[in-house]
Amino acid sequence: MPDLANRQFTAAVPNLLWVADATRIPCGEDVFWLAAVRDVFSNRIVGWRCSDRCDTDLIVGALEYNIWSRDIRDGQLIHHSDRRSNHTLFRFARCLADNGILPSIGSVDDSYDNALMEHFWATLKIEVVYRNF
Repeated sequence: MPDLANRQFTAAVPNLLWVADATRIPCGEDVFWLAAVRDVFSNRIVGWRCSDRCDTDLIVGALEYNIWSRDIRDGQLIHHSDRRSNHTLFRFARCLADNGILPSIGSVDDSYDNALMEHFWATLKIEVVYRNF
């Protein structure tokens, strides 16, 4: 899959470019996984899901919420993520294709390719998660 975002995290209107990722959140003696999708235009989280494991259900669940709650125009939306294996699986790719969403994936082990989403995780963890430890 190509990198259609190419580190250009701007959009003139909503639902042109979404960035997505999943992260591990410590809680008590265990952890949970949080997947989120952010609209580049508004910088708002437009869908999320949490689970006790990072699997395709987690990733697809966050995406499906967005599709249901937003005005998606066939072939106009780019969904950008890192190369996490769950973002490259057939089921996830099929969900994108079925909804006319163009997939975009950054390079391996390069946080700058998904900087807008990485920034969100850093803010969330500093201001909410690690503040209480």
